Amino acid sequence: MSSINTISLFKDYMIEKKLSESVIEYNLKVVNLLYDNILIPLNKELDSIDVYAFEEFTDRIDILDNKLLGREGIELILDAMLILTEFLKFKKLIKGGKIAYYRRMFTNKDYYLDKYDSIKGKKDNVKEFIRKITKNKLSYLFTRLLDEINVYTFSTILEVESILDEEGSDEASTLLIHALENIKLIEKKGKRFIATKRGRALLRLEPEERYSGILYAFLYEVNWNSKGLSSNEFNINEFISVVCSIFNKEECICVDYSEIYDTEDIISFVKGSTRLQNLLKVDFNKKVFETIFINLGIIDRETANDKEIYTINEYGKNIIKLLYSENEVYMKSRVDKINFLIKNKSFNVLEKEIIKFIKIFGVNTIMLDYLGQILIVKKQYKEAYSILSYAYEISCKRGKVAKKALSHLIICCRKLQFYIEEEQYQKKYKLIQR
Repeated sequence: MSSINTISLFKDYMIEKKLSESVIEYNLKVVNLLYDNILIPLNKELDSIDVYAFEEFTDRIDILDNKLLGREGIELILDAMLILTEFLKFKKLIKGGKIAYYRRMFTNKDYYLDKYDSIKGKKDNVKEFIRKITKNKLSYLFTRLLDEINVYTFSTILEVESILDEEGSDEASTLLIHALENIKLIEKKGKRFIATKRGRALLRLEPEERYSGILYAFLYEVNWNSKGLSSNEFNINEFISVVCSIFNKEECICVDYSEIYDTEDIISFVKGSTRLQNLLKVDFNKKVFETIFINLGIIDRETANDKEIYTINEYGKNIIKLLYSENEVYMKSRVDKINFLIKNKSFNVLEKEIIKFIKIFGVNTIMLDYLGQILIVKKQYKEAYSILSYAYEISCKRGKVAKKALSHLIICCRKLQFYIEEEQYQKKYKLIQR
């Protein structure tokens, strides 16, 4: 059973147990945060949590402090996990030794309180942090790609080094300063920011390794939602997915800001330019994009009048390919959520999720067919016809998806009394059946 389905049933279980509304809300928040931030990246489900996964979760002080009541929430988190354990046992999703394993893991309150206090008050483990951002698989692959590249041509690297030097810097961008402060590479002393032990350790690395560590940290370590960075909800997984899904397919994108596109026209999101413009119209998104992708040399940009032309270079192609592969787990989690909503016929939520999926990952024939079906259920036949006819046009014309799109198109034609079009689609449908 998928975790999304499990979470839905877990809510029903707590309601049946007559737990208070506040307890149910908090417990669901714990489980969703654990799943989204830890289990998805580790490719695990709620019935396969291990010590490593829960250690990773309780390491996330940003989540504990900002969303789960900090130190006071430790006991509540453990209570939520014990209730989850009893639910998993009740549903026979865990048995025998696994039940005992979960109970041991979630009853050690003193350990997790001590751990929290240690993290909040301990001296910075510099070596561990540097190892984390430079010795992982992705950073290793980043470094290998830099053999023929001078990293000092990238402005983010130059800016970071100017901030981390002995004198500090008053000139770097606010976004970059807050990002470095967020991962404790710098700290404020008086009116200036100076390098911490972490920052000085980063400076001692070889330039290529330092570049890889900075890129990895900006993608996976900086909490972009923290105070001083974003005032809005910023989802780094969605952000990476939009950029990578565009530039994994297209080498050059022209964004024309004088053109106004209809955000309600889902088909327009087939264009990478529309999705990129939709992403960059938010000022904070654009600043992050510039810091990571432009100023670290992954994507080149030229400006002319109201147009911005983004071109991916050879080095950037390899980086995007790595990130696209790394982010497939996130895409799969969104597909799983959509499949769950289909199974439970939650059409209003489903429609929003499909539209969001298309805006992140681009137009997808299967998703367009799903959307067409929803519009048919809602009796919005003209809109359904438009979506489904486009889905068929971009399909392979012979496969199962094309066949489904045709069958739904035929329904639309009958409802709209498009008799000529219905006859044409009937013929195409019969050809596929052969």
